Amino acid sequence: MTVQTRQEATAGPDRPLWPGTEGPTSRSPARVPGSVRRTTSIDMLRPDGPDGALHLVGRGHDLLTGPDGGARVLDAAGLFVALDYTGARLIHELRTDPAPPGLADLVGRSALSKFRPAARAALGDGHLGSVLAQLLDDVPVATIVSAAALARLGVHRDASSGVQRTARTDICAGWQADGALARRRAAGAEKGPMRDRGPLAGDLVSADGLGWHPMPPLEPAAMRRVRRLDLVPVAAASPAARAAVPAGAAFLADGLVRDSFHDPRDAEVVVHEFTVRAAVAADGTVLDASAGIGVVPGPQCPQARPSAARIVGRRAGELRDGVAREFVGITTCTHLNDTLRTLGDLPRLVAALTA
Repeated sequence: MTVQTRQEATAGPDRPLWPGTEGPTSRSPARVPGSVRRTTSIDMLRPDGPDGALHLVGRGHDLLTGPDGGARVLDAAGLFVALDYTGARLIHELRTDPAPPGLADLVGRSALSKFRPAARAALGDGHLGSVLAQLLDDVPVATIVSAAALARLGVHRDASSGVQRTARTDICAGWQADGALARRRAAGAEKGPMRDRGPLAGDLVSADGLGWHPMPPLEPAAMRRVRRLDLVPVAAASPAARAAVPAGAAFLADGLVRDSFHDPRDAEVVVHEFTVRAAVAADGTVLDASAGIGVVPGPQCPQARPSAARIVGRRAGELRDGVAREFVGITTCTHLNDTLRTLGDLPRLVAALTA
């Protein structure tokens, strides 16, 4: 029997990958007895067409897998946001489950500027590190990422849509001033992705239906951001995994983020994909960390990979704020940063494991 490699299964001559990338993940890792897994998704929908409102539909849960392999949901949340995408990106409807009363104050605010600190303040300390907090944290980036669907449909926005959107460079590895994306834009050819067809999205769910929260099929022309974060005690890990961990490690974390687009021409394709792995001490100190670059929009994007090692020596609980504040410029990637920031929720997941 011929076994396809990760790249062969999802890419090919008509779906090339940039050097330094690994291609999309073809499946999720098996859940480990005695571990906890968080999964979330944000669907980016335009039910009234490209000129209508943007709807963000979020779902997620934390799943504890017991020593006997049985599964139990520890936390779950849902989110609906409707915003004026063609204007000032103001939120005109927001519903969540659970529904802390302070979140009502987010209606009328921008889904971008200062949304994250406002959402955290509205949630309060009781929801710190929760599934709902993660869904809200993804609202600004999902709003931005949703533009990739329009670009792939041949719809392009400019200042005439009501908001001046200034092009910026040197904000990340991919958009460095002398990089391919910036040069392409300077030459007047920035509209649309650099490569017409992305690699096919591998199936992350079907091998273990319990391993992910329920998600409907992705609608044509829509986008979806999914996240997975596994936390495994070193004592429960496989012998091969235990042999590779640094001294003092108590937990292993393995995370993934993927942005995908349902191309009406064929199937679901990947726009961005990153993985992160970390070894963490019992006190929350990160002892080792690395990143995998699966799919990115430009050839300079993989240069951000080494930035993952910069979280070594930090406490996991400090990563939400620390990465956002310090990981800037052409050695970093916005989407990798956000994936590293999810490790900031490890203290809550550790508490669930040790309760």
